[in-house]
Amino acid sequence: MSEKGLPPQQSLRVLLIEDLNEDAKLVEREIKKVVPDYELQIVKNQNDLEEALDQFEPDLILSDYLLPGFRGSRALEIVQTRTPYTPFVFVTGTIDDEEMAAQAILDGACGFLLKRNLWRLPDIVNQALEVASKRSEEQQQVRHLEDTVAQQKKALAQYEKELDAVHQQLEALRASQDA
Repeated sequence: MSEKGLPPQQSLRVLLIEDLNEDAKLVEREIKKVVPDYELQIVKNQNDLEEALDQFEPDLILSDYLLPGFRGSRALEIVQTRTPYTPFVFVTGTIDDEEMAAQAILDGACGFLLKRNLWRLPDIVNQALEVASKRSEEQQQVRHLEDTVAQQKKALAQYEKELDAVHQQLEALRASQDA
């Protein structure tokens, strides 16, 4: 994986949940600073988000918090249910409340950024991608360990079967000697 958490020469797929076109352009400008090779898909509602999770398969999700008829907390909940290892960052003008921001992190967001501090987005994106890279490595290690355990269980079952066969042969020998 590269330092950005992606395999070399793979573009970063960014899903932006944002209802304001001007804000989307500002976010995209900041993304370009950190990741020159990217694909951006913008969604404005829950249905489009769910479709994008299935079809676009984003590497990173950036989300406003207040959208018409839809809250960022619901978007985070959907993402956590469907793609829990995809980094999710709030980029919003509405999380001035520290408790709300803390709750977003507790609920699984990798971070949050106020739109007035958009210049910090490249650092936030890099941090989120590093976290995603570590999670991916951990997932691979867990899968490897699970495979190893499965192989060892299979080998153990085979040894137990062979041991039972030897035990039966011993019993048969004892029975023939006693007779």
